[in-house]
Amino acid sequence: MSGSSGRRKRKIRWSKLYSYGCFRPPHTLDSDPGQQLLGQPGFSRVVFCNEPQLHKAKPYKYPKNYVSTTKYNIVTFLPKALFEQFRRVANLYFLLAAVLSLNSFAPFNPISLIAPLVFVVGVSMIKEAVEDWHRFLQDLNVNSRTVRAHVGGGLFVEKTWQGLCVGDVVKVNKNEYFPSDLLLLSSSFEDGICYVETMNLDGETNLKVKRSSEATLDLANDQAFSEFKATILCEDPNPHLYTFVGNLELNCVTHPLCPATLLLRDSKLRNTDYIYGVVIFSGPDTKAVRNSTRSPSKRSRIERKMDLVIYLLFSMLLLISLITSTGFAVILKSQMAKWWYLSLQDDDLLFKPLKPGVSGFLQFVRALILYGYLIPISLYVSIEVVKVLQAMLINKDIELYDEVTCKSVQTRTSNLNEELGQVEMILTDKTGTLTCNQMEFRKCSIAGASYGGNINNIDRAASKRMNVEVESYRFSMDEFETQCQSFEMFDFSVADVSTKKAALAGQKHMQNSSADCSRISSAEGEPAIKGFNFWDDRLMNRKWVYRSNLFDVTMFFRVMALCHTGIPVDGDQAHKLKYEAESPEEVSFLIAAQEFGFQFFQRSQSVMYLKEFDPSSGKMVERKYKLLNLLEFCSARKRMSVIVSNEDDEIFLLCKGADKYVIFINNGRSYQQATTLHLSDYAEDGFRTLAFAYRKLDAVEYEKWNSIFTEAKTTVGPEREEVLIEASEMIEKDLILLGVAAIEDKLQKGVPECIDKLAQAGMKIWLLTGDKKETAINIGFSCSLLREDMKQFHLILGKESAASNRLKEMKEDILNQLEGFQKVKSEESNKDAPLALIVDGKALEIALRSDVKDQFLPLAVDCASVICCRVSPKQKALITRLVKEHTGKTTLAIGDGANDVGMIQEADIGVGISGMEGMQVSFEHDLRIARQPTYSLIILFSFSLVSKMLMLFKYSFLLRHYKHLLLKIAQAVMASDISLPQFRFLGRLLIVHGHWCYKRISKMILYFVYKNIAFGLTLFYYEVYTSFSGEVLYDDWYMALFNVILTSLPVISLGVLEQDVSSEVCLKFPALYQQGQKNIYFTWSRIIGWILNGIVASLVIFLANICTLSTFNKDGSFAEKAFAKDGNVADITHLGAMTYTCIIWTVNCQISLIITHFTWIQHLFIWGSIIIWYIFLFIYGALPPDISKRGFRVLSEALGPAPIYWLVTLLVVVVALLPYFIHIAIQRSFYPLDDHVIQEMKYCRKDIGKNNLIWEREQNNSVMMTQIGFSARVDARIRIMKENLNQKGQLIYRSVTSSPIFRSLTSSPI
Repeated sequence: MSGSSGRRKRKIRWSKLYSYGCFRPPHTLDSDPGQQLLGQPGFSRVVFCNEPQLHKAKPYKYPKNYVSTTKYNIVTFLPKALFEQFRRVANLYFLLAAVLSLNSFAPFNPISLIAPLVFVVGVSMIKEAVEDWHRFLQDLNVNSRTVRAHVGGGLFVEKTWQGLCVGDVVKVNKNEYFPSDLLLLSSSFEDGICYVETMNLDGETNLKVKRSSEATLDLANDQAFSEFKATILCEDPNPHLYTFVGNLELNCVTHPLCPATLLLRDSKLRNTDYIYGVVIFSGPDTKAVRNSTRSPSKRSRIERKMDLVIYLLFSMLLLISLITSTGFAVILKSQMAKWWYLSLQDDDLLFKPLKPGVSGFLQFVRALILYGYLIPISLYVSIEVVKVLQAMLINKDIELYDEVTCKSVQTRTSNLNEELGQVEMILTDKTGTLTCNQMEFRKCSIAGASYGGNINNIDRAASKRMNVEVESYRFSMDEFETQCQSFEMFDFSVADVSTKKAALAGQKHMQNSSADCSRISSAEGEPAIKGFNFWDDRLMNRKWVYRSNLFDVTMFFRVMALCHTGIPVDGDQAHKLKYEAESPEEVSFLIAAQEFGFQFFQRSQSVMYLKEFDPSSGKMVERKYKLLNLLEFCSARKRMSVIVSNEDDEIFLLCKGADKYVIFINNGRSYQQATTLHLSDYAEDGFRTLAFAYRKLDAVEYEKWNSIFTEAKTTVGPEREEVLIEASEMIEKDLILLGVAAIEDKLQKGVPECIDKLAQAGMKIWLLTGDKKETAINIGFSCSLLREDMKQFHLILGKESAASNRLKEMKEDILNQLEGFQKVKSEESNKDAPLALIVDGKALEIALRSDVKDQFLPLAVDCASVICCRVSPKQKALITRLVKEHTGKTTLAIGDGANDVGMIQEADIGVGISGMEGMQVSFEHDLRIARQPTYSLIILFSFSLVSKMLMLFKYSFLLRHYKHLLLKIAQAVMASDISLPQFRFLGRLLIVHGHWCYKRISKMILYFVYKNIAFGLTLFYYEVYTSFSGEVLYDDWYMALFNVILTSLPVISLGVLEQDVSSEVCLKFPALYQQGQKNIYFTWSRIIGWILNGIVASLVIFLANICTLSTFNKDGSFAEKAFAKDGNVADITHLGAMTYTCIIWTVNCQISLIITHFTWIQHLFIWGSIIIWYIFLFIYGALPPDISKRGFRVLSEALGPAPIYWLVTLLVVVVALLPYFIHIAIQRSFYPLDDHVIQEMKYCRKDIGKNNLIWEREQNNSVMMTQIGFSARVDARIRIMKENLNQKGQLIYRSVTSSPIFRSLTSSPI
């Protein structure tokens, strides 16, 4: 907009409503006690407006507006990344081994130990660098946004966000985000009002009204800033979103500032063409950034436990190394000196009989290197490869692709794949995460009659389970007054939604006397009109004119069309308008009124215009209403009112607000009881409800009240708000209740079903929202976090303690409430009764303090559902941290806005939702990636077969491919670990992929420990067998190939493709997920069991080969026996090759027993690895002797022709695997796990479709203990319906048996 552009000139001045309705209070320096703190510590910031050059030098130098979310920079990357890598104890060990390998007595070439360490650490550091580079790119994208900034002479030019300094004057246009914390100077409205959306800060969808100081209202255009200069003295940077204290000194006059003048970074300008503001907090000083936390380094629980396993293996390594060195020292001193053929030299420190202690120590160091295979460094490489491939499979799951938004799941870090299978606590945001940020008018109750009877899924499911032929029914009974009994049942046809029936039992309400008036549609689907999802043929298409209570219906619609702060804008359809309002509820009310024939189409500062449908003429007529007063909504009154006069000069007070606050002040009409019942029904459906009422005012009464109200508006001081409330309540009395309207904060698709699955999987769900308590509770019912029979504890500061604002009194208040809750909980007769805790933000702030949290957290954790409302981003992060620390359970936080970043980073797993307003924590994913064929995985596996020989090239390829995936991210927020298009995909992500990844990684680590112990201990046994000679049993190439090629691909296939059950079964039996929560597959008993299994396998393999190739002499010594037909005996080459062959067969057959889901890829890798061993042995033996050395023709001439070689291999494999066979036979027969039962059902051909009873029985057993979710709510609904039916039956029975006819019949002698 040019500098000469003036104010917006339009017929409707929305902002005038607030100045007219006393929104702008006279704010003075004496009215705010915070003004007295200015200049003291914490309130010492000085800002020179329009003079940013003064802030480039001390003492007024402040940070620039650059914001960074990266973990590293150029200087800190190397030390920080190395620290992260060597937090792994295995890396520390291999660093020690690599250093020791530089000595001459090392059993291996130093490069064979240094290269793997450099590779593993280097690959992990490169991965960290790539992830942090993309954080940097996102920061660059945000910091490179532009805004118009004043450069002098009234000229505004485009300037990047990062280039802004404190003192800069900027101009922000409609629907743009504020680049930093700004002081509002003026706006496109003449009175300096603007509207701000703070969803990214506090999650609230309502627009906030901000206003500038009256001193700066004259800054109406660009040129006005050419000579503008002012000084601001305000509070220092802090994270408090709702407080601000400061003074503006302009033209030697001091003007007070308050939170209403502050525009926060990451909030958006709405419904205002432009604003001018001056930067007062920039970059890291802004409140939004101060509410965020640094990206932490996250490690999964299994990875941390793996460190303890490494400690255990290291202890074993120390033990056998100590045995080796001690045995060597003893034998060296007592026997080796006598063995003349050794020709021991005094200068050989390894074999120095005179100093056996020194030689023993050197052998100890040598043994640490030799037995290093007990601690597999390749495990970390394999896990990194497996996790990347797992992440790729998750990204390619077509079931996690949202066709509406063309977005798919994207795992931004693969470190936490297995953590997805152990989640026990979920902390979720509401707005944009569970809901669509879309309000819809769904139902209404007018004069005691309910309209818009769309059935809910709870009633439908309950009716189906009870075999009732109706889709929904409602009860209303008064068992004390039989004359008021009524029973209402609405019958909906499933086959034909256009067929509408009405079934009435008992007495009818007087308003429902007409049969035609009871016809209710249950048509479902997306509403044709955004914001209006209502159908009832008693009201639609102007049929409301036939209602017997026409006046009440007309007044209801009129209140809906007049009691608001909205303004009309042009619509997409002819004769249809769109609306802008402070809250989305008001927009939906205006749209509903328009559909019912009351179109609000124009307003000025003092007049509102409607097009009303006139029942008498059947035409639309224009009517004018003079707006006399606007009584703005406030948290104390919980309502708003307008006072209008019509064309006949009749004065009406029209009121809408929270139902209990409006019904409380009504005149007690006859249908109040029916309205209350409807409110209960609407609340159970999770709808927001507002009550509508009116009152006709006498002119004399109004004039008397208006003088009092005008005087209250002019009050100066802290008591002004209280005086205004008292004045408003004077006129808001004796109202006539018209009815209530039900608004649905529309949930995202599949949210209730997803929460139900998560609850069945054993997860607790906490709702953390910035919205008010009533809204949070409604959403709790909508998504089935709350249910009708659930006892609710409301933790809220009392009025007295909140008013005192003294910490001690507030603590006592909270502690007393918590003590009372615990007492009620302990006295509850049913210990399994579900409990819910609803906490207000102010109470939560006290409850999270160190001396109160120990009483709060145990209660909260014991509750089935916890809802925290009015919470700030800092509180979200704090409660996430405390829950994680207090429970010790895996926590997952999911959100969509910048206000959720803190809790996402604090949680063990952070999930971002890529919604309309959630681009801060999510990213776009190309459709082609989601639809790539799974054959690419085969290519990767094939590539790995070759690349295991050239490890560096392999992993660099994976990194390049992964980087290619990351480069497709658009608008990623680096706080999240995983991005989902919608909340409903969280169920499949956790219950399917989380379950699979947990079991895959657990099995993979245990198998890795097993195979390395089975291999490594044979080296120790040979040392003992050869009197600790130091001779290595295997060829160097055998040692190198064991983890690189011959056993690597099967274990990778186990980690990537293993499935204990299919995805369909996982979703049908969510209780299987609890195996991960209980960590069944990675317990110490299993770890020790697999270690023992490896020890047994190594003993069997070694002893079988020794006994086969040797015989015992009478003196107990070993003697070689004939190996081949020519009588030749076996040497170390033959023994090593035979033992190695048995190991390869045993460990590969063992993994085939572990795998439960075979594909041809697993078969290829397992049996192919064995074949590769024989091919290698043949080719290696065919090489010249100077290359193959002792392996020259060992297979073709020595082992191959010997039958004993093949026979021993077969027998050893069978005996070595026998303990595992016995274990699984006993477990599956006598102690089966859930997955074992389901696998047996599957492989016994008891398919889901053929044996529904068996599968349903197992499924029902898995959801028995669920207290929240759709299933639990249906069960509770069925219990209530049965109780009501039973009560109704008893009432009918009593009424029949007490009737004179029945008594006469029973008393008759016949």
